[in-house]
Amino acid sequence: MGGAILTLGIDNLIRVSKQLGSYVAYIQGGGGNTSLKTCDTQMYIKASGGFLADTKDETGFLPVNWKMLRDEVCKCENEADYAELLTASKLVKGTSQRPSIETGFHAILDKCTLHSHSVWANLLNCAEDGEALVSMLFPDAIWIPYATPGLALTKSIIKRLDGKVNVTIFLQNHGIVVSGPDADRAHAMHCYITDTIRAAYPTLMDFDEINCDQDEFKIDGLLFPDQAIYHSNPVLADSRAGRETMRACNFLIYRMRHANLNVKYIDDSERDVLLNMESEKFRQKLVSL
Repeated sequence: MGGAILTLGIDNLIRVSKQLGSYVAYIQGGGGNTSLKTCDTQMYIKASGGFLADTKDETGFLPVNWKMLRDEVCKCENEADYAELLTASKLVKGTSQRPSIETGFHAILDKCTLHSHSVWANLLNCAEDGEALVSMLFPDAIWIPYATPGLALTKSIIKRLDGKVNVTIFLQNHGIVVSGPDADRAHAMHCYITDTIRAAYPTLMDFDEINCDQDEFKIDGLLFPDQAIYHSNPVLADSRAGRETMRACNFLIYRMRHANLNVKYIDDSERDVLLNMESEKFRQKLVSL
């Protein structure tokens, strides 16, 4: 029975991950990540750089010791410490795959966690008054001011959880995290969030209803981390991940203008921080051209 329950859980994670990943409005390129805790110590987490849209089976995920991560992550003082902890947490040795850089916050949340770069959530996350808008539409949600992905973001989330694990988290200039007792309920909450935001801005066209060409809109800064990663050079910008990221950028600039939302950019110094992270250099190498 235990094996059957485990298989069902992983199958549901794979199905929901593919659903999220197949819609560019939710996931662009190798962004976003999903996870499922399958026992007291084991968690399956998306492998770094993988495309959720291409998920076929459990090989797109890595089993890690989530309890080790939960207990040790706050002891990490820098990204090197965090990288060592992620490596130590891997339950399958001898593989070149790495757990997602966001594994740290997955380890401290509920049984199933979904993290997307939803353009609908980012309409609020990238707005000057985003925190107030989120509070109005989702009074129980947690707002996290911008933090560098990885250790800094994980620690920022830990500080705001107050012991809760079944949560909805809006990440300024980044994306959204939903966590629940299983994949279907986490996915249902993600859908509810999208529906609520779209209902609040009913005149906005859908993501796929307008062709936002790369040169159509002027983007004056950094909207979210993956923009720095996938637009760091012309080759990456012209990759599948780069083109999908540009679609998301153009959508946000165009739709926020029509929704009378003032854009808030990330400080441009963060671009160098992201591009110099070893974990992000690794992810760039995995981009499918």
